[in-house]
Amino acid sequence: FTPRAAQNFEHIVHRVIKEKADAIGDSKNFDWVADFVALFPVEVICSILGIPQQDHQTIRHWVDASLTIDPLNPPDQNFLQRTGTLYMYILDYIKEKRQNPTDDMLSQLIETQVEEGDETRPLSDDEIAGFSLLIASAGAETVTKLLGSTAYLLDKNPDQWAKLKANPGLISKTVDEANRYFAPSQYQGRHAMKDVSLHGVDIPAGSGVVLITAAATRDERQFADPDKFDIERDVPVQISFGHGIHYCLGVYLAKMESRIAIETLI
Repeated sequence: FTPRAAQNFEHIVHRVIKEKADAIGDSKNFDWVADFVALFPVEVICSILGIPQQDHQTIRHWVDASLTIDPLNPPDQNFLQRTGTLYMYILDYIKEKRQNPTDDMLSQLIETQVEEGDETRPLSDDEIAGFSLLIASAGAETVTKLLGSTAYLLDKNPDQWAKLKANPGLISKTVDEANRYFAPSQYQGRHAMKDVSLHGVDIPAGSGVVLITAAATRDERQFADPDKFDIERDVPVQISFGHGIHYCLGVYLAKMESRIAIETLI
C-alpha cells in the first residue's frame, strides 16, 4: 500500500469504476451512493485481495451489517455472528489459496515470513484472515463515505462545483478538503501507553481515550475559516487519515479511488 505499490492497482480502479459508470449509462437521475460509490470500493479491495468477483457485493453487505450497531446498546450476538460470517468466509478462502495460489494479496500474505526475535515464521491463517477482514472492511466503506460527502458538499456549494468543473486540476484538493470537512471516521479510540498530562488533565497509563477527529479538522488554530468548504484550501496535515504509527494504510489507494471517481462525475 505504498504510493508505488498503489499505482500498480490503478488499472483495477479504472476498470471497476468504468463498469459501474457504464451501468448507469445515460440515466438522468441516479443515486450517487447506492448506484455508484457504495459499489466500487469493495470491488477494488476484493480484486486486490483475490476474492472471486461473484462474492464482492455479498462481502459489502456483510461489512455493512457488521458495522451496524445500535448506539444505545452494546454489541450483541447478532453483531458477533455478522462479523464471524465474513471472517469464516475469508478463513475458508485462505485454505483454498494455500492449495491454489495466484497473483493476489492473499497469496502474497500466505508466502510472507515475519520476524520474531532471531527466527522467522509464516503468518497463520487466523492472522491473514484478521488482516484481510480489516482491509476488506476499511476498503469497502470509508471511500464510500468520503465520496458521498464530497458530492453532497459540491451540491451545497455550487460555486465550488463550478470552480471544479472549470479546473479539474483541483480534484485532489477537493478530495482533501472533503476529507477535512466531513472525515469518514469522526473519532478514534486509543489507550494511553504511559501517564501523561494534557491541558490540565491527568491521563493514567492504560486509560481509554477518545480522539474527536471531527473537532480537530475544524480547529480554527489550524485552519482559517474552518467551517467553509474551500476546494483551493491547502490541507497540510491530513489528521483524518490518522498520524504516526496509526496513519491509514490505504491512504494512497483511497485518494486514487476518490480522484478517479470525481473525474468520472465531472
